[in-house]
Amino acid sequence: VRPCAHPFAADASMSVPSPPVPLNNPCSVISNNVLYEFQSNAFQSLPLKQGAQWTQLPMGTSVTGAQCVLASVNGQDTLFVVGGSSNSSDQTYPGLQRYSFADGTWQNCSPQMSVTQNRIMHGAVYLNATSSILIYSGFQDNSYSRSSQTFTIQTQSPFGVNAFPSNAPPVIRPLLMPWNQSHAVM
Repeated sequence: VRPCAHPFAADASMSVPSPPVPLNNPCSVISNNVLYEFQSNAFQSLPLKQGAQWTQLPMGTSVTGAQCVLASVNGQDTLFVVGGSSNSSDQTYPGLQRYSFADGTWQNCSPQMSVTQNRIMHGAVYLNATSSILIYSGFQDNSYSRSSQTFTIQTQSPFGVNAFPSNAPPVIRPLLMPWNQSHAVM
């Protein structure tokens, strides 16, 4: 009997480089084989290939507790940062911003209802069939209570919002993932 190497054993030639700003509760997406990490003090990317290095990117609005969602806007991959508490004294941040991978710019988006402003402890996922972001749970008042609040937000102006009753259990920090083009699983 000879020992087998673990399939995920670290190989010194494949070490992962350290980012310029240490990761601290980031939210993440992968687009075009590049990992993007957004957190309150940095926005960074790492190509997913041998020998790649981290790049620090221009920052959008600094928030904590947000969820990152990869969506398609006009056929282009777009990062949406959904919710989060703004770290600035300016309380006008609407709780939704998007980053265009095509031109490297940020835009604050104002949903028709303020369901994302200061929302934390929520889950979010993109639904391709309706070009909308599904948000489940979370709260906006620092109550740290379980919630079954459910919303969808359109990914293009005027960023229409729909609210839905939910039969699902109230939770804190749900993990949402796409199930198919029109449904998500929690």
